[in-house]
Amino acid sequence: LGWRVQPHEALSLSLSGFYNDYDELRSAEPGPPPFGIPLTFGNGVQGSSYGLELAAVYQVSDRWRLRGGYTFLKKDLRLKPGSQDLNNASVESDDPRNQLLIQSMLDLPGDLQLDGVARYVDALPDPHVPAYISLDLRLAWNPTEHLELSLVGQNLLDQRHVEFIPASPAPRAIERSVYGQIAWRH
Repeated sequence: LGWRVQPHEALSLSLSGFYNDYDELRSAEPGPPPFGIPLTFGNGVQGSSYGLELAAVYQVSDRWRLRGGYTFLKKDLRLKPGSQDLNNASVESDDPRNQLLIQSMLDLPGDLQLDGVARYVDALPDPHVPAYISLDLRLAWNPTEHLELSLVGQNLLDQRHVEFIPASPAPRAIERSVYGQIAWRH
């Protein structure tokens, strides 16, 4: 269910709400005792999710545009009767409850562009991953219609942060990075 409005020619807003009912989600079912093998994939998880998304775009001037968004997500997943899911219905439910994004796109004189994105991502519940804030910046120059030279900095607020914990034993961290890029478009 959604609603979109443009109260001013430079501003647009949208709000969406959703509800999902799940049945037969993936589960990891153990085999017979004593070793629980072979492990099989089943459909032993059920539940629901609901949330809302808010988005806004504001054209500050001919050369500057701001975009923002907020997402709220709540999941309630549980085992179906008879399921022995080894993950206890947690694999499909490790999502951040709150996320916030603010993006700025600015065209500067001299064929320069300065773009920035700031994000807040809430903690993940199981396995626990701390919440984080990240900032990415990009400065680009277009000396010709086809050539773009850019300098990009990603994750500028931290040396590194964990975004999720994969099935592998060691968490993977997203590190701060700065790089240059040359792009040719025709």
